[in-house]
Amino acid sequence: MIAIQQTSYLLAPSKESRTKKLIERIQLYPEMKRLFEFSFFIQSPNAMLGHWEIEFDANLLFPAIYLDFNRTIYLNPFHSEDTNFSYYLFELINISQYAETRKVFKLAQKGLLGKEEFTQSLEQIEFHTAQIHHRIMSRAIKQFGWSKNLDLFEKLSLITFDQYWNQTQKISSHADCYRQLWMEMPKSRPHSEPNRGEVSSPDEKHRHNYRLVKNHSRKF
Repeated sequence: MIAIQQTSYLLAPSKESRTKKLIERIQLYPEMKRLFEFSFFIQSPNAMLGHWEIEFDANLLFPAIYLDFNRTIYLNPFHSEDTNFSYYLFELINISQYAETRKVFKLAQKGLLGKEEFTQSLEQIEFHTAQIHHRIMSRAIKQFGWSKNLDLFEKLSLITFDQYWNQTQKISSHADCYRQLWMEMPKSRPHSEPNRGEVSSPDEKHRHNYRLVKNHSRKF
Protein backbone atom coordinates (compact mmCIF):
# COMPACT_ATOMS: atom_id res chain seq x y z
CA MET A 1 0.00 0.00 0.00
CA ILE A 2 2.81 2.39 0.83
CA ALA A 3 4.63 1.51 -2.38
CA ILE A 4 1.47 2.21 -4.37
CA GLN A 5 1.08 5.60 -2.69
CA GLN A 6 4.67 6.51 -3.42
CA THR A 7 4.36 5.49 -7.06
CA SER A 8 1.13 7.43 -7.57
CA TYR A 9 2.77 10.48 -6.04
CA LEU A 10 5.73 10.24 -8.42
CA LEU A 11 3.42 9.98 -11.41
CA ALA A 12 1.23 12.87 -10.23
CA PRO A 13 1.37 16.28 -11.93
CA SER A 14 4.27 18.48 -10.84
CA LYS A 15 3.90 21.03 -8.08
CA GLU A 16 4.31 23.81 -10.64
CA SER A 17 1.47 22.56 -12.85
CA ARG A 18 -0.81 21.97 -9.86
CA THR A 19 -0.11 25.43 -8.50
CA LYS A 20 -0.67 27.07 -11.87
CA LYS A 21 -4.04 25.34 -12.29
CA LEU A 22 -5.18 26.39 -8.81
CA ILE A 23 -4.24 30.03 -9.34
CA GLU A 24 -5.79 30.17 -12.80
CA ARG A 25 -9.00 28.55 -11.63
CA ILE A 26 -9.38 30.73 -8.54
CA GLN A 27 -9.38 33.80 -10.79
CA LEU A 28 -12.22 32.58 -13.01
CA TYR A 29 -14.92 33.69 -10.57
CA PRO A 30 -14.95 37.38 -9.49
CA GLU A 31 -15.50 36.80 -5.76
CA MET A 32 -12.68 34.26 -5.65
CA LYS A 33 -10.40 36.54 -7.63
CA ARG A 34 -11.02 39.37 -5.17
CA LEU A 35 -10.02 37.13 -2.26
CA PHE A 36 -6.89 36.04 -4.12
CA GLU A 37 -5.89 39.66 -4.81
CA PHE A 38 -6.83 40.84 -1.30
CA SER A 39 -4.48 38.26 0.23
CA PHE A 40 -1.52 40.17 -1.29
CA PHE A 41 -2.25 43.06 1.09
CA ILE A 42 -2.47 41.01 4.30
CA GLN A 43 0.69 41.89 6.19
CA SER A 44 2.54 39.05 7.89
CA PRO A 45 4.24 39.54 11.30
CA ASN A 46 7.58 40.01 9.52
CA ALA A 47 5.99 42.91 7.56
CA MET A 48 5.86 40.92 4.34
CA LEU A 49 3.27 41.61 1.67
CA GLY A 50 2.57 39.87 -1.61
CA HIS A 51 1.85 36.45 -3.02
CA TRP A 52 1.09 33.40 -0.85
CA GLU A 53 2.99 30.32 -1.98
CA ILE A 54 1.32 26.92 -2.37
CA GLU A 55 3.05 23.80 -1.07
CA PHE A 56 1.93 20.17 -0.97
CA ASP A 57 2.59 18.11 2.15
CA ALA A 58 1.31 14.55 2.58
CA ASN A 59 1.68 14.67 6.39
CA LEU A 60 -0.95 17.32 7.08
CA LEU A 61 -3.20 16.48 10.00
CA PHE A 62 -5.91 18.72 8.53
CA PRO A 63 -6.85 19.04 4.84
CA ALA A 64 -5.19 22.46 4.53
CA ILE A 65 -3.46 25.14 6.61
CA TYR A 66 -1.83 28.49 6.04
CA LEU A 67 1.30 29.76 7.77
CA ASP A 68 1.67 33.50 8.07
CA PHE A 69 5.42 33.68 8.79
CA ASN A 70 6.36 32.23 5.37
CA ARG A 71 3.15 33.22 3.54
CA THR A 72 2.38 29.68 2.44
CA ILE A 73 -0.81 27.65 2.00
CA TYR A 74 -0.27 23.92 2.48
CA LEU A 75 -2.43 21.34 0.70
CA ASN A 76 -2.36 17.55 0.57
CA PRO A 77 -0.83 16.04 -2.62
CA PHE A 78 -3.06 12.95 -2.34
CA HIS A 79 -6.26 15.00 -2.57
CA SER A 80 -7.98 15.45 -5.91
CA GLU A 81 -7.61 18.65 -7.91
CA ASP A 82 -11.17 19.64 -7.02
CA THR A 83 -10.68 19.01 -3.30
CA ASN A 84 -7.47 21.02 -3.15
CA PHE A 85 -9.10 23.83 -5.13
CA SER A 86 -11.95 23.96 -2.64
CA TYR A 87 -9.59 24.02 0.34
CA TYR A 88 -7.43 26.63 -1.37
CA LEU A 89 -10.48 28.89 -1.47
CA PHE A 90 -11.17 28.08 2.19
CA GLU A 91 -7.68 29.20 3.23
CA LEU A 92 -7.89 32.39 1.15
CA ILE A 93 -11.09 33.23 3.04
CA ASN A 94 -9.32 32.40 6.32
CA ILE A 95 -6.50 34.75 5.36
CA SER A 96 -9.01 37.51 4.64
CA GLN A 97 -10.06 37.24 8.32
CA TYR A 98 -6.50 37.52 9.59
CA ALA A 99 -7.26 40.72 11.53
CA GLU A 100 -10.00 38.97 13.51
CA THR A 101 -7.63 36.12 14.33
CA ARG A 102 -5.03 38.59 15.59
CA LYS A 103 -7.60 40.23 17.88
CA VAL A 104 -8.38 36.89 19.53
CA PHE A 105 -4.68 36.18 20.10
CA LYS A 106 -4.05 39.62 21.55
CA LEU A 107 -6.91 39.23 24.03
CA ALA A 108 -5.61 35.82 25.07
CA GLN A 109 -2.05 37.14 25.43
CA LYS A 110 -3.38 39.86 27.75
CA GLY A 111 -4.99 37.19 29.89
CA LEU A 112 -8.51 38.28 28.95
CA LEU A 113 -9.65 35.01 27.34
CA GLY A 114 -9.77 31.61 29.02
CA LYS A 115 -8.90 28.42 27.20
CA GLU A 116 -12.45 27.60 26.08
CA GLU A 117 -13.24 31.21 25.16
CA PHE A 118 -10.07 31.35 23.08
CA THR A 119 -10.80 28.04 21.38
CA GLN A 120 -14.42 28.85 20.70
CA SER A 121 -13.56 32.29 19.29
CA LEU A 122 -11.13 30.81 16.76
CA GLU A 123 -13.55 28.04 15.83
CA GLN A 124 -16.23 30.67 15.27
CA ILE A 125 -13.96 32.49 12.80
CA GLU A 126 -13.43 29.25 10.90
CA PHE A 127 -17.16 28.50 10.98
CA HIS A 128 -17.75 31.90 9.43
CA THR A 129 -15.10 31.05 6.83
CA ALA A 130 -16.97 27.84 5.99
CA GLN A 131 -20.25 29.72 5.52
CA ILE A 132 -18.61 32.28 3.22
CA HIS A 133 -17.05 29.40 1.31
CA HIS A 134 -20.47 27.84 0.79
CA ARG A 135 -22.00 31.08 -0.49
CA ILE A 136 -19.20 31.70 -2.98
CA MET A 137 -18.70 28.12 -4.12
CA SER A 138 -22.41 27.38 -4.59
CA ARG A 139 -22.70 30.37 -6.92
CA ALA A 140 -19.60 29.38 -8.87
CA ILE A 141 -20.92 25.82 -9.25
CA LYS A 142 -24.11 27.15 -10.82
CA GLN A 143 -22.23 29.47 -13.17
CA PHE A 144 -19.60 27.00 -14.40
CA GLY A 145 -21.40 23.70 -13.96
CA TRP A 146 -18.71 22.47 -11.59
CA SER A 147 -19.15 19.37 -9.43
CA LYS A 148 -21.33 19.89 -6.36
CA ASN A 149 -18.63 18.06 -4.38
CA LEU A 150 -16.68 21.32 -4.41
CA ASP A 151 -19.20 22.75 -1.94
CA LEU A 152 -17.51 21.11 1.06
CA PHE A 153 -19.37 23.09 3.71
CA GLU A 154 -22.94 23.07 2.41
CA LYS A 155 -24.22 21.28 5.52
CA LEU A 156 -22.77 23.96 7.79
CA SER A 157 -24.98 26.53 6.09
CA LEU A 158 -27.99 24.76 7.59
CA ILE A 159 -26.97 25.05 11.26
CA THR A 160 -25.90 27.71 13.75
CA PHE A 161 -22.48 27.97 15.29
CA ASP A 162 -23.86 26.82 18.66
CA GLN A 163 -25.17 23.65 17.05
CA TYR A 164 -21.89 23.07 15.25
CA TRP A 165 -19.86 23.65 18.41
CA ASN A 166 -21.96 21.58 20.78
CA GLN A 167 -22.62 18.64 18.45
CA THR A 168 -19.15 17.94 17.05
CA GLN A 169 -16.47 20.63 17.03
CA LYS A 170 -16.16 21.04 20.79
CA ILE A 171 -14.54 17.60 21.09
CA SER A 172 -12.60 17.65 17.83
CA SER A 173 -8.83 17.38 17.41
CA HIS A 174 -8.98 20.75 15.67
CA ALA A 175 -10.32 22.42 18.81
CA ASP A 176 -7.80 20.52 20.94
CA CYS A 177 -4.96 22.13 18.93
CA TYR A 178 -6.26 25.55 19.95
CA ARG A 179 -6.56 24.47 23.60
CA GLN A 180 -2.97 23.24 23.59
CA LEU A 181 -1.85 26.47 22.00
CA TRP A 182 -3.60 28.53 24.71
CA MET A 183 -1.83 26.50 27.38
CA GLU A 184 1.57 27.26 25.79
CA MET A 185 0.90 30.95 25.23
CA PRO A 186 2.75 33.50 27.43
CA LYS A 187 0.33 36.02 28.90
CA SER A 188 0.94 39.48 30.33
CA ARG A 189 -1.68 38.87 33.02
CA PRO A 190 -2.14 35.63 34.97
CA HIS A 191 -5.16 33.51 34.26
CA SER A 192 -6.76 30.82 36.39
CA GLU A 193 -5.86 28.10 33.89
CA PRO A 194 -2.33 26.66 33.50
CA ASN A 195 0.13 28.44 31.21
CA ARG A 196 3.37 26.96 29.91
CA GLY A 197 5.71 27.12 26.93
CA GLU A 198 6.33 29.93 24.49
CA VAL A 199 4.37 31.33 21.55
CA SER A 200 5.56 34.43 19.73
CA SER A 201 3.33 35.28 16.77
CA PRO A 202 -0.31 36.43 17.08
CA ASP A 203 -1.10 33.85 14.44
CA GLU A 204 1.04 31.14 16.01
CA LYS A 205 -1.91 28.73 15.80
CA HIS A 206 -0.76 27.88 12.28
CA ARG A 207 2.87 27.36 13.27
CA HIS A 208 1.73 25.16 16.14
CA ASN A 209 -0.53 23.19 13.83
CA TYR A 210 2.33 22.74 11.41
CA ARG A 211 4.63 21.47 14.18
CA LEU A 212 1.91 19.00 15.10
CA VAL A 213 1.25 17.77 11.59
CA LYS A 214 4.94 17.48 10.75
CA ASN A 215 5.23 14.93 13.56
CA HIS A 216 2.04 13.15 12.58
CA SER A 217 2.08 10.23 10.17
CA ARG A 218 -1.60 10.29 9.25
CA LYS A 219 -2.32 10.60 5.52
CA PHE A 220 -5.64 11.41 3.82
